[in-house]
Amino acid sequence: VQRRAAARPDVAHRSARHPPGGAQVGGSTLDITLNGLIQFALLGLGAGGVYAMLAQGIVLVYRGSGTVNFAHGAMAMVGGYLFVELRYAEDRSEQWAFLPAFLVAVIAVAVMGALVHLLIMKPLGKSSPLVRVIATLALLTILTGAAKLKWGGSVILLTPDQAVLPTDTWHWGDIAVQSDRIWLTSIAVFVTVVLWIV
Repeated sequence: VQRRAAARPDVAHRSARHPPGGAQVGGSTLDITLNGLIQFALLGLGAGGVYAMLAQGIVLVYRGSGTVNFAHGAMAMVGGYLFVELRYAEDRSEQWAFLPAFLVAVIAVAVMGALVHLLIMKPLGKSSPLVRVIATLALLTILTGAAKLKWGGSVILLTPDQAVLPTDTWHWGDIAVQSDRIWLTSIAVFVTVVLWIV
């Protein structure tokens, strides 16, 4: 084996750069372990919970109207921005408490959904599915454009003390995960079970 390696130095050079048990990524060796895989999976729980709840809303709208509402996420975005504006206004004297700000944001999005159904979806009830999909895409464009004019195009980041859900870190051995990801996943599971029962 040593003679073959000496006869082919390029093989020996590649072996030195790619040691067994690791994966080559960007010129460095990445050691993939079971704990690492679990850690990355847990990091995606929060986003997965949010996507699951958004998907459930899209499915509910489709089952009720027969149309895939591409503006569903934009409507949720408007509710989120409205909540942040009410709850964390720059002037502390104008800041709302959590519950009133949350209820106003939810009610505003519900009213928006009702208006979209009455003014757009219902009149287009006998139109082709393509026409209704285009209408939701137009609504998506309008909402995102209006949100950019109202709140700007930058992402609003909340500090840990402004977070709605707990953000303390939970540890299981070498695995660490923020508790808000567990909360989001639990809420998504709860909503799924309720919708399944109903």
